[in-house]
Amino acid sequence: MNFVKWRIFCITENILVECITFQDFIPNFCPNSCSHIISPDNVNSVENIHITTPISKKLLLPYKENFRIEMIKKNVNANTNILIPIFSNYPIILKNIKINICSTGISEDLINIYKIQKYPIGYTMENIINESSSETKIYTFPNYKINVGQTIIISKDGMENDFLGEIVDLDNINGVIKLDNYIKKSYNSGSPIKTKTDLVRNYYITSNLDCNLGNFSLETNEDIFIDYTNYSKYSSKTLKIHIEYYY
Repeated sequence: MNFVKWRIFCITENILVECITFQDFIPNFCPNSCSHIISPDNVNSVENIHITTPISKKLLLPYKENFRIEMIKKNVNANTNILIPIFSNYPIILKNIKINICSTGISEDLINIYKIQKYPIGYTMENIINESSSETKIYTFPNYKINVGQTIIISKDGMENDFLGEIVDLDNINGVIKLDNYIKKSYNSGSPIKTKTDLVRNYYITSNLDCNLGNFSLETNEDIFIDYTNYSKYSSKTLKIHIEYYY
């Protein structure tokens, strides 16, 4: 197995810090403390390391010495949708999510997996007045960078969350985002926003087969949700979610 050594600028401490990760993982938090703010534009790889090279546990991110397996089991009625949250109070790497649907009947069911920030990452810069437009201005806090393909979630009067749309274009200089659909409701300037990042989307799975859905990183300020729909008209099913992760 190969590793990568990274140099990261920590805004909180105003210093450069180093860490080592697995080859396919890009660090998105400070190795000194997951509560620190880092500069996403100052995360640079400095060295590729082969497994024979001694690695300090202090540098390894996340700490490879801890590995855990968990199982989540849910009974789901016919024609029913459920949302299953996966929370973590510390950064983890999900090595694998394996899903099995146990049923006497066979049907194709729908799986979506996504992650959402626990706290707002910015706010709207102007009022949105039920306009037939797909563009709006937002401000994101300096420690967070949004990307094309993420979905904007906006809070209306702090009471409800609306999925505003998926980002299809960005103007980072002027803070303008363009969404994949028109904005249909009104929102006040300063409304808090979050982002939803799809990890698995519109994936159909057949009953009584194991399905491995890959690995993902999860920060302390994010939650992962597994959205499952049992499309069988008559059969209840048992959903088993097998989770492997490093922490």
